[in-house]
Amino acid sequence: MNPILVTGAAGRGGGIGRTVAELLLKQGKAVRAMARNEDERAQALRDIGAEVVIGDLLDLDSMHRAIGRQCLLRGRIAGRSPIHAHSHI
Repeated sequence: MNPILVTGAAGRGGGIGRTVAELLLKQGKAVRAMARNEDERAQALRDIGAEVVIGDLLDLDSMHRAIGRQCLLRGRIAGRSPIHAHSHI
């Protein structure tokens, strides 16, 4: 199963990204969570079963690493329209 990339998953407590990651994991989906820093929030995502990648949405190399070879990308940037893309890099 291709993982679903969730950006903003390590945001401050109660954030939408974290909630989305938790809901997907509860549904049995594979989740790749993007976190900006290697810290306790990234570890908390691992603890609930997410694969964590460290990166920044504004850094193209980070995004390539986060997306990987095959990943379903779902996210929202600063309240704008949702992003839906399927990557086969």
